[in-house]
Amino acid sequence: FTYLRQNNAKLEIAGPGAAIQTYESGKLRLNYQLLLKEPVDPKQGPVQIKFYDPEFYIAFDYAKATPVSLAGTLPSGCAIDLKPLPTGAEIDAKRSFLADKPADWKPDQEEDFGALFAQALMVSCG
Repeated sequence: FTYLRQNNAKLEIAGPGAAIQTYESGKLRLNYQLLLKEPVDPKQGPVQIKFYDPEFYIAFDYAKATPVSLAGTLPSGCAIDLKPLPTGAEIDAKRSFLADKPADWKPDQEEDFGALFAQALMVSCG
């Protein structure tokens, strides 16, 4: 459910690190470390992280107080930014856009349809 890109290129995930799973008030909460196969330098281009189910069955929400944390420190001038959820109008526009596409159409950058509706987390510098 985790998809990473830098400069539109896919980044490989080595696997999850430490993880905690809890279930409260009808919601499953996952906290885990994301381990990359190779180190990533955000000064070489923005890093985009999206969490979503490509089948559209599971909804993902970020924690309100601390949506993400970082092990270590970001380079000077770099920041993590959780982009806003797509608005109803943006989702309607995407639906209209998709309605005109043939059944075999694929999104740019080899993404799947879930990526079009997912909330993005960006790590960028300068």
